[in-house]
Amino acid sequence: MKRAMSLAAATLCAVWSATTGCSLVDGLGDVPGITTNVDGGGNADGERKDGGKTGPDATADGRADAKADARTGTDATTDATGDAKADSKSDGMTPPGDSAIDTAPRPISPLSTSWVTSRRPKLSWVLPSGVTETTVDLCTDRACTMPIGSPTLVSNSHTSFAPTSDLPIGVVYWRLHPAAMTSVTSPTWQFTVRALHSGAVDTSWGTTLDVNGDGYADVVVGAPGESSGAGAAYVYLGGSGGLATAQASTLTDPLHTAMDSFGCSVASAGDVNGDGYADLIVGSDGVQSMTGRAYIYLGGPGGLATTPAATLIGPGGASGEFGISVAGAGDMNGDGYGDFVVGASDVSSETGAAYIFLGGGVLSTRAATTLLNPDDAGTLSYFGSSVASAGDFNGDGYPDLVIGAGGNQGTFGSAYVYVGSSTGLNTSPIVLTDPAATDGDAFGNAVAGAGDLNGDGYADIVVGAPFVNFTGAAYVYFGHASGTATTLGASLLDPPAAGGDTFGLSVAGAGDVNGDGLDDLVIGDPAGPGSAYVYLGRASGFPGATPPIITDPSTHAGDRFAGSVASAGQVSGNQYAAVLFGAPGTSGGGKAFLFAGGSGGLGFSPTTLTDPGSMSGDYFGGSVFGGTN
Repeated sequence: MKRAMSLAAATLCAVWSATTGCSLVDGLGDVPGITTNVDGGGNADGERKDGGKTGPDATADGRADAKADARTGTDATTDATGDAKADSKSDGMTPPGDSAIDTAPRPISPLSTSWVTSRRPKLSWVLPSGVTETTVDLCTDRACTMPIGSPTLVSNSHTSFAPTSDLPIGVVYWRLHPAAMTSVTSPTWQFTVRALHSGAVDTSWGTTLDVNGDGYADVVVGAPGESSGAGAAYVYLGGSGGLATAQASTLTDPLHTAMDSFGCSVASAGDVNGDGYADLIVGSDGVQSMTGRAYIYLGGPGGLATTPAATLIGPGGASGEFGISVAGAGDMNGDGYGDFVVGASDVSSETGAAYIFLGGGVLSTRAATTLLNPDDAGTLSYFGSSVASAGDFNGDGYPDLVIGAGGNQGTFGSAYVYVGSSTGLNTSPIVLTDPAATDGDAFGNAVAGAGDLNGDGYADIVVGAPFVNFTGAAYVYFGHASGTATTLGASLLDPPAAGGDTFGLSVAGAGDVNGDGLDDLVIGDPAGPGSAYVYLGRASGFPGATPPIITDPSTHAGDRFAGSVASAGQVSGNQYAAVLFGAPGTSGGGKAFLFAGGSGGLGFSPTTLTDPGSMSGDYFGGSVFGGTN
């Protein structure tokens, strides 16, 4: 069961009318297309994106170190023992080689590659010393040859603004200049605007794996069995014609050692170094007697680098299986860099642990926070066997985290929601327990952020329990303002109710596959050939009717179709999300299948990705990723 746990791992619409010149915003009133967010005396810094709630800003609350941000290129991070340090070791990352990063305002939120919940999202930044005015560009292309309206000058040391007109659906780029100095610019960031059902909460979450910043989602497929178990991972690029079937990047085990299982888990880490491009994290849980490692690869204008920029070594020692699960975590400390989490399910006699690492101009390879199993000090808990961003579960503007422990409480299983705040992650979690309360259910074997299934602006969570009644189940928990509820929102049971099924062994937010403004949910059952179901979001009465089954295109027993599932995002640039399914047991070393979305939901004629290694046992498709919601 433990190895099974490791498997659970935009057409743009019409834009604003463009005019020449700059609009001036001085905090005293609105101009067309722009408004300032002013707290009382006119300082826009005091409110974070939170749907109306006020809170400390990214600089005043101590969560973003203004001295580090301005511009030394070194962020203070805290290791697992609590010691603050500016880690400039040779295995850390250096800032992008653009001198403007030290003189232009630096973007803070929404994080690059994230999704926004409002079509008028609040943008925020920090100012370098001596700069009191900021010019903001909004565009529909990275080079900003297609601006959205006029550049806007924000004065009086304000560090945020929000549009007063809806942004176009799709990918939006933004960049900053000091005053009117357009020759000096910040890195260009991007976020995705969806056809929202509701804009009641202004926040952001998730990350799209757009490694070259062209506005098309890319995908990664792990093959942890390749080269006698050393492992590999392959990146495929999205484009206007859809997903390319030839890999753009091949990543191999840096140690080239059999049984390292490089690629056992893959995910976008978000933008860890603030250059505006999505970065990738790859787990390798078999390294050095299963001590485990994880590797960070940087995106950029030429695509993904194939040499790791940082190597993370399992702190828990041999047999810890550090890297069995990985995920982007959002911006845990409010400094404008993407952070990430790595699970180690077998630490301390399989009790388990999870480690949070902070992004920055220089990336520390020490964990900033270590999370241990809160409830079960015994063995076989497997805390950290699955980790995921929970999005913004309570809509306060701070990212939340969900961690599964499929063996907790005997073998019922548990899941834990860690809520972010102005002072960082609350390490006393909300505990989710197995609704069926039956031995062997493995509740928490798979966890995922589900996006916003009911359109209320709050992120939702899904937890898989693949052995309930020997058929499987998945459970949905709806986010809301209090962020403390453990009330079950929806129970999804194996539609065929067939003995031996493992419905819920894999779970993921599917994105918005039918373009109705509501996120959708995918549940996998890899038993036999394998199958999956996509549940469409509903403003009320979720989940509605049982969806049609998605079956293994290869139709062979043992294919393990849907053993891994993920949203592939908007790989062709339209408003419909695609879904990626791994089938690592398929003949020829494994396959992955991409099903495109459309107005009627997912189609049934997939794009097929075949194992480049073409060797039996490569387990290509053992892990997949495209985007979180």
